[in-house]
Amino acid sequence: MRIEEAYNKLRDGIVGKKFNEIFSSDDLIRNKGKVGQLVEKFLGISPGNRNLDFVDGELKTFKCKAKCKVNFIEVDGTEEEESCISPKETLAITQISTNNIADYLSLDFEETGLYKKIQRILFVPVNKEAREEEWYIPSVKLVATTQEYGKELKEDFEYIISEIKRMDKIKTITGPNKYLQIRSKDSQPYKPIFFNGKQLSNKNYAFYFKKEFIQEIF
Repeated sequence: MRIEEAYNKLRDGIVGKKFNEIFSSDDLIRNKGKVGQLVEKFLGISPGNRNLDFVDGELKTFKCKAKCKVNFIEVDGTEEEESCISPKETLAITQISTNNIADYLSLDFEETGLYKKIQRILFVPVNKEAREEEWYIPSVKLVATTQEYGKELKEDFEYIISEIKRMDKIKTITGPNKYLQIRSKDSQPYKPIFFNGKQLSNKNYAFYFKKEFIQEIF
């Protein structure tokens, strides 16, 4: 599935509706709390490990605050959605591990797995401040992320990498634009990060979008 097709399907079929209007009780029980899986089911995407969720982009769901509503404003005689999204959390993008740390420390931003992950993203905020059957998606947004925010994202990436290079151990690092951050993201048993025979961390890390970035794009 292409990302624009997914955007249109979500915008026209899911935005503003409570989950119990869209999904069966069995679906909600089987995928309890797993919004990404429910959205994939709605889109008809088979679950599984893929480099990208779509042929030409990525799907990212995140929790948003209760003030989010589906409002519309009229612009030049056309109804457009008024943005009111307020994210409740940072948003994990992709993992940093022993398998890819060498690439991140040596490649240009545009050559990295991170860059490939964020070129085009379908952002799907979810309001979860009620019972699960009353959760809803107030809006969806398709963003050509590296085209619209490439300069700031590259600056944050390069700052984070320069900090890793000067440290003995990896730690939480936030870029100067507060768009990107790295911090630990792993489950037990933890998997250390090694580079050139040296342990940089006792667990895997990940790149995250900061809340400030998500707020800006909405």
